[in-house]
Amino acid sequence: MRKTSGRRFDLGQLQISHDRVNDLLLPAWAETPEDFIHQHRKALVRVLQILDSINCSDMMFL
Repeated sequence: MRKTSGRRFDLGQLQISHDRVNDLLLPAWAETPEDFIHQHRKALVRVLQILDSINCSDMMFL
């Protein structure tokens, strides 16, 4: 059975059926909703670090 966030957030409604969306299925790699957020934040930080290092190396060769 897939894990859900269990938080009952108001996430809007579906476009066609207009059913309310108030919970989400977590991917298999996320143990908890907090873990899901933590993993995404880590990934975003990595992307920002890579972009920052590219910008720094560009400035070195100007």
